[in-house]
Amino acid sequence: MFARVVSYVLALLVVNSLTAQILDPRLQINPNQAPFYHGVASGDPLHDRVILWTRISPAFETTQPVEVAWEIATDTAMQQVVATGSVTTGAYRDYTVKADATGLQPATSYYYRFSYQNSYSPIGRTLTAPHGDDISEWRMAVLSCSNYQYGYFNAYRDIVNKNDVDVVLHLGDYIYEYEVGRYDAGLDGRVHLPKTETVTLSDYRLRYSHYRLDDDLQELHRQFPFIAVWDDHETNDNAHKTGADNHSSDEGDWNTRKISATQAYLEWMPVREQEVPGRIYRHFNFGNLLDLYMLDTRLEARDAQASIGSSDISNTERRLLGDTQFNWLKRKVQQSEARWHVLGQQVMMAPLRLGGLGINTDQWDGYTFERDRLFEFFQNSDSTDLVVLTGDIHSSWANELPTALYSDVSQGASVGVEFICTSVTSPGWEIPVAGSAIALNNPHIKYVDLYQRGYMVVHLDTGYTQADYFFSETIAQRNSKHRLGASYKTLRGTKRLIETGKPSERNQPKVPLAPRFTKKAQSESTAFAVFGTHPNPFARSFKMQFFASDDSSAQLRVFSEVGQEVKQQTLHPKAGVNYVEVSTQELENGLYTIMLEVAGETKGFSMIKK
Repeated sequence: MFARVVSYVLALLVVNSLTAQILDPRLQINPNQAPFYHGVASGDPLHDRVILWTRISPAFETTQPVEVAWEIATDTAMQQVVATGSVTTGAYRDYTVKADATGLQPATSYYYRFSYQNSYSPIGRTLTAPHGDDISEWRMAVLSCSNYQYGYFNAYRDIVNKNDVDVVLHLGDYIYEYEVGRYDAGLDGRVHLPKTETVTLSDYRLRYSHYRLDDDLQELHRQFPFIAVWDDHETNDNAHKTGADNHSSDEGDWNTRKISATQAYLEWMPVREQEVPGRIYRHFNFGNLLDLYMLDTRLEARDAQASIGSSDISNTERRLLGDTQFNWLKRKVQQSEARWHVLGQQVMMAPLRLGGLGINTDQWDGYTFERDRLFEFFQNSDSTDLVVLTGDIHSSWANELPTALYSDVSQGASVGVEFICTSVTSPGWEIPVAGSAIALNNPHIKYVDLYQRGYMVVHLDTGYTQADYFFSETIAQRNSKHRLGASYKTLRGTKRLIETGKPSERNQPKVPLAPRFTKKAQSESTAFAVFGTHPNPFARSFKMQFFASDDSSAQLRVFSEVGQEVKQQTLHPKAGVNYVEVSTQELENGLYTIMLEVAGETKGFSMIKK
């Protein structure tokens, strides 16, 4: 059949130039995972459903869609199956698979897997949301700012090892758009693919692919459902609705880039897509305990950032949330019967001033009208227990949210509290005196750590919400050791913070982690795997990302529509993940078959030039 596919693929490929560069020292892949090399994930749990995600790397990529099956069971051996289904995918969505598995029971742990051509994916574990009074506590691991080039994702592994949270909240900067050599720690081999800044849809897809080959990231996704929102680096630094700091005119139209970035995000992340294209804000209910509102303070409606000290900061016409999102949030809060109202969002909400001046206008400090009306709403609402969870700033904070009447001893002048998690790897503020200056100028800020990396655990029960800050021993090498940095809580109805002497503890029994496999993949070869060809269709060039088990030669072979070989070129891949770009400027439009052979194995791609 493979030969027949080659014989009937149309048109001609002439390779103008070819370059390869090894950019990652990962020297092995698990053959049992083929063709699910990017693992599995789940997310956006509701009472009766959850999103399931995977990606396949087929041995032969065609222009035709393929079908991937999924199943959910209540046991780790996948014997007690309660739901099944299938999803169609293909090159049009980068072979990613996303299923909204329905008909599930609330507050229930499930195990799931995918199958394709008699091969099974790793097994994942997920959890549906509780309903009504069926909940007395809820625990979330909170993360942000995971720059691959700045270190290892040790926080991810520690969360898995502890196995004491219900869900993972990722508040943005899941990937970074920068090129190799920019905004990195210079760690050997810990560099981005592609090596250039991500601008096109193909670039963003390749960047997600590169991140999702990280074993610690895969394992976190495999064991816990995610609830995620983007921040700026999923598109570009300091992005807003009409541009970004790091986007220039020679990189093309901003709106095109934004659409490409958000498309790749929705393809690669286990988030439930909505009727309005590109909309990410959404609501989750976890029984009568809490409602979680995931906001978009980045791309939905944000006006461009103002200069520090500018009168534009208080301009009543400028928006961060925008009227549509703000009114949606008001309606949801007014309809809620939950004890806690939790906002998951991107940028610091509490004021941060030095000498009376807001020093970061990318935060809510740059949009004071929006913040004032949000604070006024919660201050006048019957639903008074507000907790804000924030990322972005690469540091840890515990803040009260002050009104104009706030003082450190006043009552009733704080509208809620804000817990800010540090980054997984991105660098903080290594300025020794900065913490003291912040405390002196901002009495509502009760805790700040400016430079340690890690994550946060947020524990909610009927009487209090507590944030525990955990810091990595190192990110310069793989090491899952973490220590507790601080713990702060707010008692229900107080809107104030209290420092505690110990971390919160899970009261419910831990649910067993998912085993990795129940059945080996059909192919047990470890020599060669292709993770993607981009873009398809292509214009002037296309890119291949593939794995080779050792340093060896490889053959790139090109066939015409009748199966005649018209081109052969020798490559010299290095052991690990390789990145190859093929320039095709002299090609005519049409369909092609490309065969890549490494260590006696062959993979094929049916691609279109137009």
